[in-house]
Amino acid sequence: MADERKDTRRQTTSGAESTVIDNPCWGSKNLCSLSHLLGLIDRNTSIILESEDYIVLNKPPDLRMDGDYPATVIKLLTYWYPSHSLQIATDLMQKICNLTKLNDLHDNEIRPCHQLDYATSGALLVGRTREAARKACESFRDRTSDKTYLALVHGHVDIDCPTLSISSEQIVDWIRCFDKERANKSKVNRKQTFKGFQPTSSIFL
Repeated sequence: MADERKDTRRQTTSGAESTVIDNPCWGSKNLCSLSHLLGLIDRNTSIILESEDYIVLNKPPDLRMDGDYPATVIKLLTYWYPSHSLQIATDLMQKICNLTKLNDLHDNEIRPCHQLDYATSGALLVGRTREAARKACESFRDRTSDKTYLALVHGHVDIDCPTLSISSEQIVDWIRCFDKERANKSKVNRKQTFKGFQPTSSIFL
């Protein structure tokens, strides 16, 4: 059965597709606006860490990063951390809802340092300045940052299930081989891309 939360598209009178209408788990097709989302989450628990350079957001599930959607990560953070041009606005919510992408605001310094899929929830690192985001992105790219993954499971694993036991050194070797192969492929594919092409990892810089 198809996922009922999959987005739908509204048809214009000419038959062309226009704004995407999401059907998030925290709302519905008719209740998926930024104001509705703000009524369901608490800023004090949604912001895991806040410093001068970075914010760590506990991203809700079924929320897009950016784009022409009623609610996005960028719109949420822009509402909580408005730029100077928005701080003096009398209709903050309306101005943010009218945004279609991050670059609509020339003085918006907020930049996600990586991405989480639409349906994925969890910790999202966000730079409060372009420079902070750039440094974090480079750290992720060069694998100089440390990541820890926590798996919460329920029940018991069948002892007859096949298991894989490998050392951390083997994992590092695999990652290096993968990075090298990906780098060689990108040199070839880059020549075939259109003018102005940007890899996903750099669209927010």
